[in-house]
Amino acid sequence: GHSVMMSELIDDLWGGSPPGSAGHTIETYVSRLRRVLHLEGQPGVLVANRSGYRLDVAPERVDALHFGELAALSRAALKRGDAPTAAGFLSAALALWRGAALADVRDSAFAPIAARRLESDRLAAFESLIDARLVLGQHREVVSELERAVALDPNRERFHAQLMVALYRSGRQADALTVFQEARTRLGEDLGLEPGR
Repeated sequence: GHSVMMSELIDDLWGGSPPGSAGHTIETYVSRLRRVLHLEGQPGVLVANRSGYRLDVAPERVDALHFGELAALSRAALKRGDAPTAAGFLSAALALWRGAALADVRDSAFAPIAARRLESDRLAAFESLIDARLVLGQHREVVSELERAVALDPNRERFHAQLMVALYRSGRQADALTVFQEARTRLGEDLGLEPGR
């Protein structure tokens, strides 16, 4: 929905050392993108103007924007205490993910910061989904998902806390205490921190 100048596109793709043919290459990319993004019966979605290029498409057709809308709807549902609706929105939002964010353009100058932001948003949505499922009494069902999350991101304290709650509510108090001790040791050794409340 916002125009991006040719110079911005060049900087985003090549940083400070663009090739001499960068402008022509962008035009070629835009031409290819127009063919790929062509929607039957609709005007072109990649529009050129004096300011540069603009993607003219409904937000729900862009996964990252649609994800953000669903996450916002889930936050509103959680705020009003509607865990089933929040879980539905969060499940739909997380279903939009297909691998790592921006994996196909990882080497572009803009990608690392944007990918970290998107990944942070994904993890926050996953945490909120687990919270909603815990409210719904799905303690046993989330244990394996949380064990996997802890293994992938062992310094993310909230995963440990959620896993402890899920285990405790599943009647596995000893396992919950073991998770706490392991988290405490890891946070102390890796980050020099004590666990939060």
